[in-house]
Amino acid sequence: MNTKIIYVVISGKVGIYFEQVWASAWSLKRYNPMAHVIVLTDDATRQSIYSDERKDSLNCIDEVRVVKFDKKYSNKEKSRWIKTNIRNLIEGDFLFIDADTIITGDLSAVDSWNCSIGAVLDSHCHSQEITDSIPFQDMYVNRLKKVFGLDYNGEDVFNSGVLYVKDDEISHRFFKTWHENWLHSNSKGYHVDQLSLLKTNMEFGQLIEEIPGEYNCQIRCSIQFLTRAKILHTFASQENSSLSIILGTELYYEIKREHSITSNVSRTLIDCKELFTSPSYLVDKKWMKIRFQPAFQFVDSVIESNRGFDHFLLKMINCMGRVFSYLLRHTK
Repeated sequence: MNTKIIYVVISGKVGIYFEQVWASAWSLKRYNPMAHVIVLTDDATRQSIYSDERKDSLNCIDEVRVVKFDKKYSNKEKSRWIKTNIRNLIEGDFLFIDADTIITGDLSAVDSWNCSIGAVLDSHCHSQEITDSIPFQDMYVNRLKKVFGLDYNGEDVFNSGVLYVKDDEISHRFFKTWHENWLHSNSKGYHVDQLSLLKTNMEFGQLIEEIPGEYNCQIRCSIQFLTRAKILHTFASQENSSLSIILGTELYYEIKREHSITSNVSRTLIDCKELFTSPSYLVDKKWMKIRFQPAFQFVDSVIESNRGFDHFLLKMINCMGRVFSYLLRHTK
């Protein structure tokens, strides 16, 4: 495999972001032993990587490169500063992979890709299908207007968790602009990188090309590519889930406690596609219209924080639901 693999991580000894990179890189080397893995980080994280607690990770990391900063940034800002600037820090073609991923197959096919920049659609669907959802409105439509003064016109949003980038002139220009757009967004208090990525892709006339969904299977959004996935994007730094251990943080805290990829962790990484609980129910995109409504979130929070009261509350809601259903059926 000739394409370099890039991870970006800024992680003190308290967090588990580096342990996520460790697990991802371990799983990557299992299926791609000849891949060249580079970790971009700051000096403090580099020192922790070479400490007794984390030094075993170097068995699956080929290079650790330190990036210097000319001003004070938080850890989150540093990781985005590096990510939006990778093209200027790495020579050759590369595949950037987010920390919260598990590699489940051979990635050598990326060597034959011809696009300048490739990525998977965010949520595995064209953005116009979910434009009216509350999360999309908040994250992109409203923010694009607030941060950049631009109207959203139906452009596709790509997920930045996996990016294939060729070493050519236009990809260098794209990343230079992305970095500048992120710096502007960050100055407005919006630190994430996907908004500035969308804005940059709009400026470049939709330069990003869609790559197969199995290279960034966003399983919290869709299981469409789960069976043939080569990269599982778990979003494990977010809230835990009763659906699977791989969607939570427990796995990475075990690595942190034991300072290694234990036999339990390795089995979990290898069998990750099968580790879902039963019963598990599928929902379609209509669920987005319900799940993110303030009314649903209020009821959900009340139920979670008031055990014992939840049965009464649900009975009351169900009673009201029956009344409204009856009225809808019997009124014109």
